[in-house]
Amino acid sequence: MWRGITSLYKQCSNGPDAIVSNQSTRDSHTERFDSAVFNNCQRLFDSYGSVFRIWQDPLHLSVFVADPDIVEYFLSSNTHIKKSEGYDLFQPWLGQGLINNAGDIWRKHRKILTPAFHMKILEQFSESFHKFGQLLIEKLKKQENKDIDIYKFIILYAMDAICDSSMRIDANAQITGDMTYINAVKRFLDIYEMRFFSFFNRYELFFRFSSEYKQYKRDISFLQTFTKKIIEQRKQERCSNQTEEEFDEFGRRKRRKVFLDILLDSDSMSDTEIREEVDTFLFGGHDTVASTISFGLYELAKHPKIQTKILEEIESVVGVDKTEAITIQHLSEMDYLDRVVKEILRLYPAAPLIERELEEDVFLNGSKYPKGATISFHIFIQHRRKELFPEPELFDPDRFLPENIATRHKFAYIPFSAGPRNCIGQKYALINCKTTIANVIRHFLVLPVVPQHEVILLNDAVLKSANGLLLKLACRH
Repeated sequence: MWRGITSLYKQCSNGPDAIVSNQSTRDSHTERFDSAVFNNCQRLFDSYGSVFRIWQDPLHLSVFVADPDIVEYFLSSNTHIKKSEGYDLFQPWLGQGLINNAGDIWRKHRKILTPAFHMKILEQFSESFHKFGQLLIEKLKKQENKDIDIYKFIILYAMDAICDSSMRIDANAQITGDMTYINAVKRFLDIYEMRFFSFFNRYELFFRFSSEYKQYKRDISFLQTFTKKIIEQRKQERCSNQTEEEFDEFGRRKRRKVFLDILLDSDSMSDTEIREEVDTFLFGGHDTVASTISFGLYELAKHPKIQTKILEEIESVVGVDKTEAITIQHLSEMDYLDRVVKEILRLYPAAPLIERELEEDVFLNGSKYPKGATISFHIFIQHRRKELFPEPELFDPDRFLPENIATRHKFAYIPFSAGPRNCIGQKYALINCKTTIANVIRHFLVLPVVPQHEVILLNDAVLKSANGLLLKLACRH
């Protein structure tokens, strides 16, 4: 029977014939497991090309793809929208939020949430990004000429920004330095990664006997309670000020409803569904944004000429007053900054690996992709394939000049996934990242540390550096 299954699955594509044990990756004494996963994937793509199969364990077959034609086929499909079994590991925390759900539930929630990301609503977020961006700048000024891990500052800023802009709640993360929520997320993601690569710990039956289980349950309880408090606080504020969403004495509309308001106004979502979506967006809206901004500043520290071009564009569009808020209208006029952020996302996609599970057999380009197989899209590696991006390790924003984009496959660059299950919050993320990077650049010259810091990449669902993102800041006068 086993031989028959193996024979069937070999029809998918080329790749290692033997089962690839996740434990074999963990046996390195000289290399972190997180880094080893990246390096092993790169070696497999180098050896077998842009499509190959791999056994994650005796029961799970993955087909890794970095071929834009095949990527387009699957990601643009309205049929193949089910996330892989690995995403089930988020359910104890995020339940059936947009990251996990599929089918009718996904379609219902996506329809309800889409208006929360309309440009008219996003326009008002500039106020939040400016307010908490100024606080970030003041914190960073105290670190001038020191070697700092920029991520530790940006993650607190991102928490403030998401809570204020999308939940209308003051997190005060930068003022208090409270890392309780952030650390609970980190521990959950560390355990998520461990379970993802462990045949036994994937299953609750076995995982409950592990040493991590009790802390895991405590963290989930804390994270969900944190979210419930946010929801309850917002409900109370809405009740105490029912005119908040209406008009002022001059007939002008006040601040528009945001993400949490739209959920609370929905009559087709239960309290549990609301909590799950708030959990999902709070996680995605602070962790991925912090990753992109931090990697971006780390990369820009190596490129002072690019920083100069960004500064010149800011001063041309916004002016020389560093306290002037950067608006969405300003961002729409900053073509060079747009290219810079796109290049940051090419090299450092916040979600470096995404997956789908096939619910039916697929025949494509002479290969059979069997029902039940996982299609793994390694965005990080795809973005660094030389046939798609020449000199892929070179940081070059001009890759995204219109004439250069026109020569590339439209699915070569997919930092926010693509197709019907693309990232619903990508506009929020881009506006936040551009605004924050611009604010830092107009206040500081960002410098590399000496000796140069080499990051150890890891993927705990979000791209991170295991050894921080070190840089130095010099105030501009």
